[in-house]
This record gives sequence, C-alpha cells and structure tokens, in this order.
Amino acid sequence: AISFDERKVADIVKGKLEELGCTDIYEDDAGSKIGGNTGNIFARLKGELPGSIMFSAHMDRMPNGFGIKPVIENGIISTGGMTILAADDLGGVAAILDGVRRLKDSGKPHCTVEILFTVSEEKGLLGSLNFDYSDVKSTIAYALDSPGHIGRILVSAPYSARISCEVFGKAAHAGSEPEKGISAAMGAARILASLKEGRLDEESTANFPIVRAGGDATNAVCDHALIKGEARSRNKQKLLDYLEYFEKHCNEEAAAFGVTVKVESALGSPGFNVPKDSASVNLISKVFGKM
Repeated sequence: AISFDERKVADIVKGKLEELGCTDIYEDDAGSKIGGNTGNIFARLKGELPGSIMFSAHMDRMPNGFGIKPVIENGIISTGGMTILAADDLGGVAAILDGVRRLKDSGKPHCTVEILFTVSEEKGLLGSLNFDYSDVKSTIAYALDSPGHIGRILVSAPYSARISCEVFGKAAHAGSEPEKGISAAMGAARILASLKEGRLDEESTANFPIVRAGGDATNAVCDHALIKGEARSRNKQKLLDYLEYFEKHCNEEAAAFGVTVKVESALGSPGFNVPKDSASVNLISKVFGKM
C-alpha cells in the first residue's frame, strides 16, 4: 500500500469497519484528484452520549514495504532487516480499529466516534488536504502517526513551501567567444552565495539541496540553471515573508549579474499550533496519565 496505491488496504479496512457496526462509511474522490487509485475512508460509530471525537491514520507506507516478514522477540516486533515494518502508519490504523472493537465489547455508553483513514500521506499529506471536512462533527481529533514513548503529544508542526528559481543566461562557445555568453551557472552561484538559508530562526528553516546547470558539454557557456528547495516555519507569516524575500533576492542578484530568473513557490502541508491547555491536549493527557 504505497502512496497512490492503497486499494488493497482500503478494501480490507472498509470491511472491518462494517464488521464493527460503523455507519456512514464512504470513500471520497481524493484518489482521482491526486492521481491515485484510492480515496480517503470515513466512517462513524454512533454513540449514545452527546458529542463526537475523531481518530485518524494514513493507509500508505514507504516503498520498501512489500514482502514484510516481521520478527517477534521478547514482545518486540521488528523487521527481518530487508524491508520496513510499515508500522508507519498501519500501527495507527490497527490501533484505531482495535480501540473501536474494545469500546464496543465494553458495553459502556460512549459518544460518537468518527474515523478517517487517509491516502498518500507520505507524499505530502495529499489525502488529508483533499478531504472535505464539512461533514465532520468532531471538534477534537487525534492523528495516530508519531513515534516515541507513551505520553508524547505533538502540539505543533511547521507550515512548508516548495521553492524553485530557474536562471536563464546566454549560450556561447566557451572556447572561441565566451565573452558573448552569460553563464546561468555563475548567476545561480551568485544567488546562492548570499542567500539566507539553513536555520533562519528558532522556528524557521530553509534548504536548497538541488542545484542543476547546463548539460554535458564543457565547451558551451551555460544558459540555464535550476535552484530547488523548501522552507518551513511554525509561523505562517514568517514563511510567507521568506518566500517574498527569496523572490526579491533572486531578482536583485540576477539583475546585478545580467541573467534573468523565474521564481516559483507553492505552499505545502499546513502547519498547526495547538495550545497546551486546549481541550484536546487535556483529554489525551488524562488518558496517558492513567496508562
């Protein structure tokens, strides 16, 4: 069940939700929107008590997740060493299904439980970004997708953006008339040399690991180069400010060197900041305390 191909897992999950007595089970059209074969799965276990709570996990895994042969030693489940275990995030899927099963078996009254199993999380939260939340009743929700000891709660995550800068120079023969050319590679180098990147502040970073220029010929002045990377910040405004800075910086350095640029950016996964005294954090903290 790699990203864009979660069909088998989704069909099994839908069957289990039906067995558990869930209602309002449906699969949305996120798959067709993102080029996959599977949509997000949503369901409800209706309760007698007022209110609603949602649990979510993703169905896809990283590519090296086929032919898994788990090894169990001293109560610890690990891989045989040749594949991933795919606990990210089928561990979350299994925990939610088991939790619903235990809840039903207890016979105790409960509020409504909403369940969301998403697709293509590993490719940038594509499933959850394309889910329609207008029908969701819950105001408290938990995503079971994090490693660590019992009691670890993630209350914030950064906003992100993909950034690129194409640099256009002028080709010329590097041996006979280099003065007639303008090197896009050198223009890109100038842009990078003075660019603010790495750790920007306590909650913001930027990274540009992809730099490409020209073709294979050494006798031609490079007329095209590419700079590609990302920026992240837990403060959305800081991220937007950096995108503005990046475009301005690239244009200024390009003009000074004599090349032209095309700068593009696209916001990626949305960040979040949940107050530590919020209802969702207080509730799960009490549960962890009992555990």
